[in-house]
Amino acid sequence: TLVSIQQCITAYEQQQHQQTQKNQGKSSNPSSKIVFIDGSWYHKPNPLTNKFRDPTHEFQIGPRLPFARYLNIDELATTSTLFPNANPQNNQNPTTSATATATGGLPHMMPPPHLFGLSMDAYNIRKEDTVVVYGRRGALFTPRVWFLFVCMGHDNVHLLQGSLEDYVEEGGVVEFDSLLATTTKEEEDGNNRQNDGDDDRQNDGKDDLYNYYASMGEGYADCFDEGVLNVTRLYHTHYSTTIPDYKLNVTSAMNICGKEEVLDAVNQYLDDDDDDGDGDGGTVTTTIVETTKDTTNEEEEDDTTISTSSNRFKKTIILDTRGSGYTKNGHMPSAIHLPYSKIATPTNSLKIRSKLELEKLFQERGVDVLDSELKIILSCGSGV
Repeated sequence: TLVSIQQCITAYEQQQHQQTQKNQGKSSNPSSKIVFIDGSWYHKPNPLTNKFRDPTHEFQIGPRLPFARYLNIDELATTSTLFPNANPQNNQNPTTSATATATGGLPHMMPPPHLFGLSMDAYNIRKEDTVVVYGRRGALFTPRVWFLFVCMGHDNVHLLQGSLEDYVEEGGVVEFDSLLATTTKEEEDGNNRQNDGDDDRQNDGKDDLYNYYASMGEGYADCFDEGVLNVTRLYHTHYSTTIPDYKLNVTSAMNICGKEEVLDAVNQYLDDDDDDGDGDGGTVTTTIVETTKDTTNEEEEDDTTISTSSNRFKKTIILDTRGSGYTKNGHMPSAIHLPYSKIATPTNSLKIRSKLELEKLFQERGVDVLDSELKIILSCGSGV
C-alpha cells in the first residue's frame, strides 16, 4: 500500500519506456497504467494566513505529477446537493471547511458506487490500473482518498510516502504547465522558481494542454473545468443515463458502518459497565445521527446503504481519531483515543510510521489489530 518516492519514479520511467516502445511499434498496449491522484485537502486554515488553502487552484497552477487527476473528497461524495435525502445531515450545522459549507450537509460522505464508477470513467481509470495517491505539504488526509478507492473495491491503490515537494526534491518528473485559462504573474513566477534547472526533466516534453485532456475519459471532456472534474455536471449529464465502463464489484461502500453498529458497541460497553455493579450502565439511543434514505430514487438508496455487520466478531471497540476535540468536545462512551497525527512521522505528515511503531501505538491502547474476532470502528469529527 505504501510506496516510496523512488519506487514511483522508477515505475513511471518504466511506463514511459513501454509507451515509447508501443509508439515505435515494438510492443502492444500495456494491460494497465499508473495513475497519480492528487488528494490534497485541508481541514484547518493556513496558520500563516488564517485562510483555507485552495487545493484545486494549487493543482491547476502546478506543479503536478505527470497527468495527475485531482480528487476532491467533498465533491465526489453523497452531498446534500445531489442526494438531498441520502446525506445524513442535509444542510444542518455546516462545518468550518470552505468546501463543505458550499455543498451543505455532512461533508465527504462516501459516494454511491455508481457515481464513483462514472468518475473513474471520466478520469480514464480502469479497475486494473495502479493508482498512487499523493498530496502537498500540509495536506494530512491523503489516506482518506486511498480509503475511498479501497471501499469501492479498487485493489491496486497506494499511498506515496512523502509529499509532492519531497518528490520534486528527489528528482521526480512533474508538470509545471498551468491548466488555467489565465494565470497571474505571481503564479507564473512561483512556477518558474520551482522549475529552475532542468526544464526538460521537469516538463517531460509536454508542450500544451492537449495531451492532458487526451489522457482523460473519452466523452467526458465537458465535465472538466480547467483540468478539474466537475462532479455536479458529471451527475446531471451521466448519472441517470450512463452505465460506467469501470468494473464495479460493490453495490455499496465496503468497510463503512451505520449508526446501529456504533450504538451496539456503545451499549455493549455500558452493559458491561453496569454488570460491574457501579450503577452507571444504561442505553444510548439519541447520540448518533441517523442516516436517512432517498425514497424517491431506488438506485440511490441501494448504493448508499452501507453496513459491515458480521457474526464473526465477538467484541467491538471504537477508536476516536480526533486531536484535541476528543477532550474538548467530549467523546462516545468507551471510545479509545488515537489521534490521526500519531499515525504520521513527527517530521513529515505525509509519511506513515513504520509497522513496529504503529503496532506500539495500538498496544499502548490495549488494541490487538490482529484479533480476527475484534471489530474496530474508527470515528472522527466529520467522517474523514
